[in-house]
Amino acid sequence: MKEDLYTKLKNVYTDTQKEIAVTVLFIALLVDILPDGIIPSQYDSQLQQGLIFALSLIMVGVLFEILTILKENNTQVETLEYGDLTNSIFKLIENERDIDIKYIAVAGLTGWPIIANMLDERDARNQLHKRSVNIEVAVISPQALNLVEKAHARYSGVENTIREVHKFQEKLERNNYKNVTLTLHQYDYMPNFIGFLVNDNYLFSTLAYWEVEDGTENDLVLRGGRRNYIVYDKNDGFGGEFYIKRFKGWFTFIKEKYGVSTPS
Repeated sequence: MKEDLYTKLKNVYTDTQKEIAVTVLFIALLVDILPDGIIPSQYDSQLQQGLIFALSLIMVGVLFEILTILKENNTQVETLEYGDLTNSIFKLIENERDIDIKYIAVAGLTGWPIIANMLDERDARNQLHKRSVNIEVAVISPQALNLVEKAHARYSGVENTIREVHKFQEKLERNNYKNVTLTLHQYDYMPNFIGFLVNDNYLFSTLAYWEVEDGTENDLVLRGGRRNYIVYDKNDGFGGEFYIKRFKGWFTFIKEKYGVSTPS
């Protein structure tokens, strides 16, 4: 299909915007340094105004193109493999002076090690030097594992996660890290909405769900954190604020119904 004249001109203009802008700037500089009298005075200001106007149009066009690209990129769903969670979360918080992380898990086998690294003095990426660090962890209660029937053995590692959280709590208190708060909650309902909420603005979320086990006809297995995560930004164009609000709602429910878990 042959392009019409308008399309051809538009494509030529798009492809040569940079060259046109450089040419306009060169002409403007040339006009400015030319000796008086070469260009009649009645045309000098008009020429400069025309050049400024042409350059302004080019700049506006470039800005609109940038905004269009940003808008398109901001409406695309981004997924993340669970193995990439660590780098993505650390990148988000590396320049933040205040850190707030809410983490809902089944047993925490995937996500707790990320938080442990944040709080481990031996890890170069730890966040203990930050002005304020607040981390809240919610995992299923070991007593509630009966709810997930055949998944009981699969998620029994939650007991180790709970021990590790309590160990870190004691260490933080022993080393007098008053700027760091680590809280544990245990819920007793069927796990569903799980993931990390970072500073109330960024959500890495996935779902716990039942799936027929590979190689079987009807044996169900509960899938948890070792799945791909959807990345939401509070200001994105595909529901980030909506899902962040839903995640916070679940976390508030856990806190209000089950309270804080302390070492027994």
